[in-house]
Amino acid sequence: SNVAAKSDSTFMIRAQEIIRLKNLSITAAELADALHTTERTLQRKLKTLSQETPKEFITRVRIESACNMLVSTNVSVRKVAQDCGYSEDTAFRKAFHQVMDMSPIQYRQWMSARLSRQ
Repeated sequence: SNVAAKSDSTFMIRAQEIIRLKNLSITAAELADALHTTERTLQRKLKTLSQETPKEFITRVRIESACNMLVSTNVSVRKVAQDCGYSEDTAFRKAFHQVMDMSPIQYRQWMSARLSRQ
């Protein structure tokens, strides 16, 4: 039904906003809490709505935030990693590569080449 679809998209938007605005290094348990639901329900909903586990979903939102920073600022990759909740560069680079299929530096170069052609 339309009402269900609307509440689902609201759920996804709220989940993303909580991660982006409150805490990019949030855990699945903390996210469930912030959404006033159980970890089990969060897991089930995300599986249905985005085919992701809570951990994958959180990682994707963090990496999307990183992408925005890499394009809109000139700060170092290390600073981007820290600002996106990663205490370790290596963990950040690995997660970034898994989501984007390229390194943070490659992404920054690729995007700046694309933007300069416009």
